[in-house]
This record gives sequence, structure tokens and C-alpha cells, in this order.
Amino acid sequence: MVRNGLDKLISLFCVLVFVTFLVNHGHINFCAVDWVREKTVEAVQSEEGQEYIEETKEISKGILSDILHAIDRLVNGKEEESENSSAG
Repeated sequence: MVRNGLDKLISLFCVLVFVTFLVNHGHINFCAVDWVREKTVEAVQSEEGQEYIEETKEISKGILSDILHAIDRLVNGKEEESENSSAG
């Protein structure tokens, strides 16, 4: 277990060194990140973007509620009770 974690840590270190090397020598350019950020800010600030955000919030609340109810049924065994009462 410790060896697996150590291997992952060493791999992460090597990837970071490699990416830093590429950035320092100009092989990786982050202009696209800035462009995406600007477009995202514009979209979020627009009226249509706000509507999408509100719709997404409502959808996520509904899904979270469904997940919590499903977990509650699994933990408390309510699903078995409802199946038994519908069968009888």
C-alpha cells in the first residue's frame, strides 16, 4: 500500500517537472485558458447564461434529492416494505 502511494507520488512529481520544463521553454502556451476564462465570464454574465445556471441548479437539486431518498431506502430497508405491501 505504501509502495503504491509512493509510486503515484513519484509519478506526479515527474509529470510536474516535465510540464514545468515545457512551460519554461515555451512549448506550452496558456493563451487558450485565458480565452476560455473570458468566454465563460461573458456567458455567465449574460441573461441566457443566468437562465441556464438556474435551470442547472434546479436539476441538480432534484437529482441530489433522488439520490438521498434512494440511499435512505437502502439504509432503512423501506424499499422492501413497499414491495411487500404492494404484493399483498
